Amino acid sequence: MAFSLEDFNNVYKKHFAEMLLPVLQEAIQTLCADGGDIWDYISGLVVQGVHRYVYGAYHNEMPYYVRRGSSGGLGDPSNVVINIADGAISGDYINFSGEMINITPPGQTDKGSGDGMLEPQVIGGYGYSYPLPRHHRYRGDFHPPRDFYQVYDEEYDQTRAWQMVLNEIQDVLPEIHENALNEAVSELLSSMK
Repeated sequence: MAFSLEDFNNVYKKHFAEMLLPVLQEAIQTLCADGGDIWDYISGLVVQGVHRYVYGAYHNEMPYYVRRGSSGGLGDPSNVVINIADGAISGDYINFSGEMINITPPGQTDKGSGDGMLEPQVIGGYGYSYPLPRHHRYRGDFHPPRDFYQVYDEEYDQTRAWQMVLNEIQDVLPEIHENALNEAVSELLSSMK
């Protein structure tokens, strides 16, 4: 009985992916947690967007409204949370999905979005309950949407993030390769019996 190199390659890839998946999962979780390299990178982009599109949208002329900024406000990087779902093997790919949210609660004068977060209110441009000065360019209870994720959308480099992941796992890759190779050989030899 014989097997082709393609058979061997397919069995090896299957074992390699199964062994690599939990290692990638752990590395990505670590790098995306508060203080991790990917979290630093992404939260920095979000904070840039907050400064550009929220804090830079208008000069605060209301003496009773004090911005929290980097001390608990939208511009506080510690309010940026990245949640990563478990990865999955799909054909020749290992896929990960996740979400990034800003968990800043509404301030004293903000209504919030009903879910206890300021993010949807600012991005949606609704819910402001304080009156604006007569000469202010935005009057009434409505502010235009200010999507502070624009900087992230424009500048996020997925290759840079994956390079951080690969740097994190490079020391264990030879061991994963060797174990997957051994499993592939063992599986193919047992199928020949």
